[in-house]
Amino acid sequence: MGFAWLTYWHIRVLIMRWLSLLPLLAFSCADENKATHEDLFYAMAEVESGSDDNAVGDDGASIGRHQIQKAYWQDATDYDPFIKGSYDDVISAEYSQKVIEAYMRRYLGDEVWENLTPENIFLIARSHNGGGISGRRNPNTAEYGKRVLRLTLAKRNKRKD
Repeated sequence: MGFAWLTYWHIRVLIMRWLSLLPLLAFSCADENKATHEDLFYAMAEVESGSDDNAVGDDGASIGRHQIQKAYWQDATDYDPFIKGSYDDVISAEYSQKVIEAYMRRYLGDEVWENLTPENIFLIARSHNGGGISGRRNPNTAEYGKRVLRLTLAKRNKRKD
């Protein structure tokens, strides 16, 4: 009896995990159906702060709609010195998007940044949430990644209609 229940439980867990990946399977690779960086930035901002440019989180350590911390900003501006300005400028949506792009190109590479497949959107979101290379592996960032992916695809689908 105990073994049968355990097997049922394992099957149930596997099914639930598979179902959580359905948005990845539904994604079309046709160019006109691909998500854009605008879709991704929208989703990240909504999940992070409800798109509030003046949001302050993590006990004051994160600011702006994308909740960027100073070390994140520093990594991005070290990688791309053409990003001028100061950390306080991340409260601007346009500026914070430049910072995110530089950060992702630094830690995930141009190939990931330029190809917004569901897998890459998920990876970008996890890296943003958890920081660089380690963030994408941190199990605590998986739910965040799923939320950003769902919103990105929803924004893309709304744009297509």
